[in-house]
Amino acid sequence: FKPIYWLHGLPFLLFNMYFFLNHYSSGFAENGIIFNINYEMVYLFKTYFYITGSSIYIVLSLSKLKKHKKNISKNFSYTEKIDLIWLNYVVKGAGVVVIVLLFTHLFDKYPTYTYTKLNYIIFTALIVYNFFLAYFGLKQQNIFTIKPPYKNKTDEFITTDSVNKKKRYKNSVLTEDESQKYLIQLKELFEKDKPHLDSELNLKETAVFLNISTNHLSQVINEQLNINFFEFVNNYRIKEAKSRLCDPKYETLTLLAIAYDSGFNTNSSFNRVFKKTTGFTPSQYIKQTKKIR
Repeated sequence: FKPIYWLHGLPFLLFNMYFFLNHYSSGFAENGIIFNINYEMVYLFKTYFYITGSSIYIVLSLSKLKKHKKNISKNFSYTEKIDLIWLNYVVKGAGVVVIVLLFTHLFDKYPTYTYTKLNYIIFTALIVYNFFLAYFGLKQQNIFTIKPPYKNKTDEFITTDSVNKKKRYKNSVLTEDESQKYLIQLKELFEKDKPHLDSELNLKETAVFLNISTNHLSQVINEQLNINFFEFVNNYRIKEAKSRLCDPKYETLTLLAIAYDSGFNTNSSFNRVFKKTTGFTPSQYIKQTKKIR
């Protein structure tokens, strides 16, 4: 948390100072007169300032979450519990509340929409959103204790797209020969030791295995193979799963068991990655291999 972030609370502070000074700067009798003179203008400004400000924060939040999603694929071999999909829903829910607030104020001049009716609409939206927020709060209790993704002075997360690889690694001291050498070591590690069978393998752990920095490892995978860490690890997991699906000694195992044994956290992620990689679902793949036999 940076001290400069306190500036985000400045509008709230200014509005409260205005109402405090306006309400208590004169006697009780004069109070209503001063307050009523400026109330409509201030109320409208406050409302539309809130709508505009909230919209900006919602857009920025969604943009930040999109960057976070890219970070995951570059640093982790799994997305479960760290993809923040629930937070996407929370932010979008806040957007719905802002839209409701905007429409109620656009229609407040129409005779059929009384002030009371508009209040019902606004507070109903807020109540629904609060229940919505409480639901995700109860389901995401680990947000208060989960450790942040690894990051230190020398190992920074990479957030730019693969099209900017050259620009991203422009200042890298890694030579082409070193990159090729690390790639060979990386493939040997995955072929022999099979670290991909660990469902929570991440970039930092893999870099430690190879005794190189996370930046260099990420650069090797991005530049030499043109994929990210998530894709690299899951390609090996799919290779492992395919060999097990074709092996008669694993016929008694369920697809879920094979998914877990191959390094996947959930059946849904296994099916999704398998279909994306092979073009078939695991069940379809088994049928295809049996036909070939």
